[in-house]
Amino acid sequence: MIASIDDPESLQDLRRLILEFMGNQVQESDYWEEMSDLEKGELEEALLESEDDANHVDHELVMERYKKWLEK
Repeated sequence: MIASIDDPESLQDLRRLILEFMGNQVQESDYWEEMSDLEKGELEEALLESEDDANHVDHELVMERYKKWLEK
C-alpha cells in the first residue's frame, strides 16, 4: 500500500516509475485514442503540475492528516 511507505526516496522512485509508465501508455496504448480532448488535456496538465515542486506536499504532513484512515 502506497500510504504505508515512510521513505521519501522510495516515494520519489515510485513517482518516477508511475510517470514513466504513464508516458509509455500515452504513446503506446489505445486508451489514449479513446479519451476526449478535455480528458487528454487534463491528464497532461496534471502531469506537468506534478513536476512543479511547489505542488508537492511533505510526506510527514500527508501522513499526519490521514493517519486516522491508516490505523487498523
